[in-house]
Amino acid sequence: MAIGTIIKTERLRKNMKQETLAKEICSISHLSRIESGKTEPSEELLRKLSDRLGVLLAVESENVEMEQLQDQLETVINERDQEGAAQLVEELNVLLHRVPIEAEIRLDLELMLLRAQSVLPKQEENILQSLAKFTETDFNLTPIQAFRAQQIKGMASYGVGELKVCLDCFSEGAELAELLPLSRFERADFAYVQSIAFMADGQKFEALEKAKDALSYFQSIMTGRRVLECHLVSGVAYKQIGQLDRALETFQHAEKVCRQFDLQTFLGMIYQNLGTVYNAMNQSDLAISYFRQAIDCKEQPEDQVYTILSLLRIYEELGGGEKVRHWLEEGNRLLSQLSEPIRQRFKTHFDVHQALLEENDERIEASLLTAVRYFQKKKDKNQTRHYSRRLAEFYASKRKYKKAVDYYRQIVELED
Repeated sequence: MAIGTIIKTERLRKNMKQETLAKEICSISHLSRIESGKTEPSEELLRKLSDRLGVLLAVESENVEMEQLQDQLETVINERDQEGAAQLVEELNVLLHRVPIEAEIRLDLELMLLRAQSVLPKQEENILQSLAKFTETDFNLTPIQAFRAQQIKGMASYGVGELKVCLDCFSEGAELAELLPLSRFERADFAYVQSIAFMADGQKFEALEKAKDALSYFQSIMTGRRVLECHLVSGVAYKQIGQLDRALETFQHAEKVCRQFDLQTFLGMIYQNLGTVYNAMNQSDLAISYFRQAIDCKEQPEDQVYTILSLLRIYEELGGGEKVRHWLEEGNRLLSQLSEPIRQRFKTHFDVHQALLEENDERIEASLLTAVRYFQKKKDKNQTRHYSRRLAEFYASKRKYKKAVDYYRQIVELED
């Protein structure tokens, strides 16, 4: 990447116009030629531009220990170490702003910084904004840089609910990866994030395949958290394709890994999934037992409401009106503690169960219609399918067969 591209990138990052950067340093046209790569700045001009941008720019750089930085990055990713990630981000910022670094190395460090940021909470918007600055300039990315940029953009897009953008990025990344000599870590890391996106899109077999690919490497280096995460994705995939015995075995193995590596914060998630599997096996007592254990393990309201929804559904199937009422009260009590997107999601769920509890046909129909439309808008195929089925069954029970057929047809279309 040319020095002019670096100058343009830093200028855009600071929302600085060309005339502001060039003022009393050089002409705007000369700066434009530098940024477009038509001419190179002198050392004196480069120093002045660096001072105004607050970044040390250089044609030649000091030695940067890229291998050591990559090792640090892999560690914070594998351990989901937020403190370590924050320290690495700070270290990379120091390198990028206080140490002379040539253009070719700078972008590698920028991408490394963004990948470290992805370990930190609520950084997706910042990451996407930084990546947008890259695309606004004419970067001549190397294939491996392009691959890393696509992975990072895909992950951040997933984090803000843009699943289609995420899948498109991962598709481009996968094409690049086929031709690249990626490290085993990068291949496994990419396979894992692909598995998460595929699962969200309902591509169960693809998710399972990618989770297995990632698991092989993470087991070889004995990184407990990544092994556990791969087991969780695999277990959910087995559950959704109907291989319940394999799902049960996988989640039980995940529980052992959890205890072996002292990853107790995952127990709530594991018990939640075990409860779901036992419920699918029609073993209601075991399912309820695991759901109750999941509630006890979970501390955050946004985690607890998922299990409350599971308890509502199983008690409704069993005809336990008082239990449904109790868990509805618990769920509604937590709604005010949730962020807006999650609050609306679970209010939609709970409104359906409130209407069913009251046996009010008008409210049942209205709440089910609202749920179908809400989850269609969110492109959540699983929940759209669930509420379309409930609505079809409701209409059939009221002898409104034409409407029932419409929603059964919608379920079939979701399978295509």
